[in-house]
Amino acid sequence: MAEAALFNSAGERTGVVELRDDVFGVEPNAALMHQAVQRQLANARQGTHDTKTRGEVAGSTKKMWRQKGTGRARQGSKRAPHWRTGGVVFGPHPRSYQQDLPKKMRSGALRSALSTRLRSGELVILEAIPHIDAPSTKTARHLVDSITIAKSR
Repeated sequence: MAEAALFNSAGERTGVVELRDDVFGVEPNAALMHQAVQRQLANARQGTHDTKTRGEVAGSTKKMWRQKGTGRARQGSKRAPHWRTGGVVFGPHPRSYQQDLPKKMRSGALRSALSTRLRSGELVILEAIPHIDAPSTKTARHLVDSITIAKSR
């Protein structure tokens, strides 16, 4: 069985905890962890970006000048993309970035991550979190600083 050090809220080592091998002793699957992270980041995206096409911008649809005889280039509409107030050609439009990941793959990625942290000695187990009367960043920071073993990467 895998073992991890047990700490109290003062940061003192108080013992050892035996951990299940089916959770903390698996061979890490880097590809699965990468896929889980990519899913998490993709699902955090809003996808609300939008640009207006030539059919959505303001402006007349009237032909600006006649086709021939003026000496100028032929033009059809003020809404065309090369004009200053024209539409955007291949701009972004709202879409969903939602990705799915089967439940077994999600739990496998979590087991891989926990096993990796345990092997590198970055897994900290607390006996109990002390009761805090009022939410305070200073108190939480003191607790984290007292139990941190190594700097996170």
